[in-house]
Amino acid sequence: MTPFLVFLALGCSAKEARTGLLLEDKGRLLLVEPSGDQSTLALSGDSLALESALGCTARVEGQHGLRRFRVGSWSITDSGYGTIPTVGVLSKVGNAWYVRNRSDGLLVELVEASMGGLSGHVGDLVLVDGYQVAPQLVKVVSYRVLREI
Repeated sequence: MTPFLVFLALGCSAKEARTGLLLEDKGRLLLVEPSGDQSTLALSGDSLALESALGCTARVEGQHGLRRFRVGSWSITDSGYGTIPTVGVLSKVGNAWYVRNRSDGLLVELVEASMGGLSGHVGDLVLVDGYQVAPQLVKVVSYRVLREI
């Protein structure tokens, strides 16, 4: 095997992590890193939710192919408000609304009076921005539905 083929095989199979701003250009989802480097993201399965997170900063892990970065796992680190949002599937138990945060696994309760139209998205993958009013209790300021399930 030639050194180039070995380099190509290892380079395309090694997992790596990247962080940057999610933008769209001509139908392609791009991750623009702080250095200015851009990667076209190849999404499948769970990572398709990133298409609805334009303008957010994301950390993606995956493999770089010849032209695209194939996303395996991901997290949203900033949705434009300077804080880490809560991202997870919205659920309701009794009178309480919850999201199990993807980034740390914590169960976060949402203040019902602040939810607005979010309450119509039970079972969907959502991104919630808000502020903490008590431990694991968040008052919703804004939200996005990342993926309807």
